Amino acid sequence: MIASQSIGTPALIRDDAAPQAPIEIPLGWSRVGRSPMAEIRLNHPSVSRRHAMMVRTEDGRLRVIDDRSLTGVYLNGKRVRWGELADGDQLSVGEISFTVRRPD
Repeated sequence: MIASQSIGTPALIRDDAAPQAPIEIPLGWSRVGRSPMAEIRLNHPSVSRRHAMMVRTEDGRLRVIDDRSLTGVYLNGKRVRWGELADGDQLSVGEISFTVRRPD
């Protein structure tokens, strides 16, 4: 995990063995899923084509909303329909897990 990396915008850090670049979360609405139309594309069989939506507001709020996925969205181990994301939260989309990183 790249926990010490400085991030200027909110981002998702994958929690697997291979270090990867953070996935920055743009301002506004972003689709999360396997679909080529998803702004945050996760190519994994446990992720639905339209799995979730993320929204980053101008006032700094960051939320995730389950888009009727089969395998769900989990925030800190609990399945949620929607949730507010804070620095250090654990977010799972299908079988892919992330740590949420917010700028200082």
